[in-house]
Amino acid sequence: MIQYPNSPSRVVKLTVTFETYGRQLALGDIPSMSRAFVSMTDVKKEVVKLICQEVTSEIAGLCSTSNPYVLRKSSPDDLTKFIWEAVHDEMKIRASIYLQFLEAAVANDSQKRNVLKTKRLLQFLC
Repeated sequence: MIQYPNSPSRVVKLTVTFETYGRQLALGDIPSMSRAFVSMTDVKKEVVKLICQEVTSEIAGLCSTSNPYVLRKSSPDDLTKFIWEAVHDEMKIRASIYLQFLEAAVANDSQKRNVLKTKRLLQFLC
């Protein structure tokens, strides 16, 4: 239920579907609002559609010839000075959502744990 401060007689009843989201908007923090928001199937589909449009726009920007992406440069000088950090830095600026998607797709928590175990083992052996 929403009551408007400038019109106390006006009360809007929320449907059960939107009641949780309305409560989270009023009282919650950003993570809880986001979870409530994407728990609604129709809203989640719309959010995914909007994110896909944003990623498509970012990729189109990377592929534009007017502002070439670091991977489009093909002169011998550019190729000899190529470093992956430049690719990563440019993607952080020009395609941040796409970069987050790629990093999430290749993230492997067990690999992080194994690296830490290997470092500890090497310290123990030395």
